[in-house]
Amino acid sequence: MNRLRPGSLKLREILYPGIIIYVLVSLVLLGGMTVNSVRQHLYEQKIAAVQEAAFLLKNIVPDLPDEDTQAAVTQLAINTSYRITVIDASGSVLADSSSPPNRMDNHLSREEVSKALAGEPYSAIRYSDTLGYDMIYFAVPLDSSTVLRTALPFKELDESLRNIYLYFSIGGGLFLLIALGITYLLIAKIERPLTHLARQSSQLARLNFSGIAPVPSSIREVQVVSDSLRIMAQNMRKQFESIRHQRDEFKAVLDSMTEAVIVIDEHRNIVEANPSAVAYFSPSGTPITGLSLHTAIKSDELRETIYETIKDGIMRSSNISLKKSHYHVNVTTLPDVAGSIQIVLVCNDITALMHLERIRRDFVANVSHELKTPVTSIQGFSETLLDGALEDPDAAKRFVAIIKRQTERLQSIIDDLLILSELEQNQSRKHFSSLVQLKPVIDDSLLICREKNQQFQREIQITCGEALQVKGNAHLIEQALINLIDNAMKYSEHSSPIKITCSAAPEEVTVTVSDQGYGIPKKDLNRIFERFYRVEKARSRDKGGTGLGLSIVKHIILQHQGTVDVESSEGKGTSFTLHFPN
Repeated sequence: MNRLRPGSLKLREILYPGIIIYVLVSLVLLGGMTVNSVRQHLYEQKIAAVQEAAFLLKNIVPDLPDEDTQAAVTQLAINTSYRITVIDASGSVLADSSSPPNRMDNHLSREEVSKALAGEPYSAIRYSDTLGYDMIYFAVPLDSSTVLRTALPFKELDESLRNIYLYFSIGGGLFLLIALGITYLLIAKIERPLTHLARQSSQLARLNFSGIAPVPSSIREVQVVSDSLRIMAQNMRKQFESIRHQRDEFKAVLDSMTEAVIVIDEHRNIVEANPSAVAYFSPSGTPITGLSLHTAIKSDELRETIYETIKDGIMRSSNISLKKSHYHVNVTTLPDVAGSIQIVLVCNDITALMHLERIRRDFVANVSHELKTPVTSIQGFSETLLDGALEDPDAAKRFVAIIKRQTERLQSIIDDLLILSELEQNQSRKHFSSLVQLKPVIDDSLLICREKNQQFQREIQITCGEALQVKGNAHLIEQALINLIDNAMKYSEHSSPIKITCSAAPEEVTVTVSDQGYGIPKKDLNRIFERFYRVEKARSRDKGGTGLGLSIVKHIILQHQGTVDVESSEGKGTSFTLHFPN
């Protein structure tokens, strides 16, 4: 909706009163000058007629006998429509065509009479007491003692002027109506395209470019404005499309970033946050835009970093920890168009890196510890043999057996590390194309495990269809099954059975190895696939484990684009399930 300024008027509200006032003022001025000119002209005509009549009668009246003057004057007045009066030097009326002389006042005081008696023809306009209306008088001397005066009613001039007033008023009214009609046509001719232009301008203000079309008008200026408005709309549409495209590209890039991007204003309120930021700092998925930064991210380190960045404008980085997550945050300032400062935070979730770093440290420590034990034993017993134990055959034989056992342990650790290294180097392999039948692989795995544990006679129950198969590497699957079966034999009672169950579904094939052994504590379930991690270190070493078997199983199943699950309860047993995609 357009917001109009107070006091704004429509075009017709401006033009109509102005034109009416202009026409009326023009008519009044023109009428006044015209009437005055006509009045002056009529007056001069009347004066000239009265004078002409006086001079004509001047030659006639002196020849009349005295007793016939009244009758002659009356007759002359009838023929000429003038009032004729004859006055003597004393001011007495000798004859008058409109009234009996004996009833008339003395006229010596009349200006035109006194002037004429003095020998000067003179005219005057004066109210006639006899007739009761204005008259135009003109007096001329007949001789030294007599004056002839002619007169015409001035009301005839007034009637003529009234007619002029009437005709002029009618003509002025018609002229005003014609002017208003022409004004209406002009306003319609101008206002209609202006209304179109105003409507299009309003649409343009609302960024609606579809309704901008050429305005039909024969006025050149309107055409120029219409064409300029249309070109401006086309340019604005292109600009907005470009801006919208850039915004969409920027939003797509921002939304696809794994890094959390947060923009805050100078009051520390969040004004923009990408989906990764919401995922990082609002696990429930509630938008964080509009919240204060302290509400979304409660970190004194981050607050201090932001304060220092605003202070000197230098980009800074800091690591913050929130609950169990760790983030690396880059903080920089972004000058705003309005002159205020905005702060941009780019947060990387380094929890996995921190976890890998911890695993690396643990791995180095564990490898050192695992290798140190057999190496120390080998070194100690070798030194003992060299110090004289070789002279005692029984002791020497026992010491050599220990050295052999520790050497085998070293060999097992090295072999497992090589297997892990090879598996990690081949993680880029997407899939295996060979079909592997599970039943023969399980049988071979059992055979190898029984040879390693000949002293233990175990009941092993196998449930697996002969035709069941998966895509993969038979040797790697066998290695994974050997590790799981070997663990089941080592960490369960000799009398308890072990179950190997295979099942097929439309999406996957599963192989489950279950025992009824010691079980794994719940707190250790998330870490048992780490290298060298042992639930009970003393028992693991006694059983000859390297701490790498489950890590090898995990990497093998990942090579097959699958997963491995574990379910365990202390004292009741453990089940490992391999999931192969079907």
